[in-house]
Amino acid sequence: MRSLYVIILGCLLVMGCASKDGVQPAPAGKFTVKIVGKDSITDGVMEMKFDEDADKVSGTAVCNRYNANYTVSNGAIKFSPAASTKMLCPEGSTIEYNFFEALRTATTYELKRGKLKLYKDEKLILVAEK
Repeated sequence: MRSLYVIILGCLLVMGCASKDGVQPAPAGKFTVKIVGKDSITDGVMEMKFDEDADKVSGTAVCNRYNANYTVSNGAIKFSPAASTKMLCPEGSTIEYNFFEALRTATTYELKRGKLKLYKDEKLILVAEK
């Protein structure tokens, strides 16, 4: 009898974690950017906070705050041009520029186990984690 409960509980957990009809879940909540293009971000200052209800993403790039609208549909993602503060950030400005380019050019995404990956066509351009 106990084995039956374990099997049923396991099935419920698997079904509860799976997305409906194989549809990619929309990003939601706060993510820390780990990779932009070929650059690793080790200090954790870059973040993305997705507000599902308002279809907005906001956060901190290297030294500037930003926000943008976004839409998702069946694994496709599109960001509006980001509005950002214009603080001078001498170190890391290339990474910040590449971050905004990643948002501007992202076409698809993958969200698995708390890891968000953005792609431009099939090329990985950004990785962020919860």
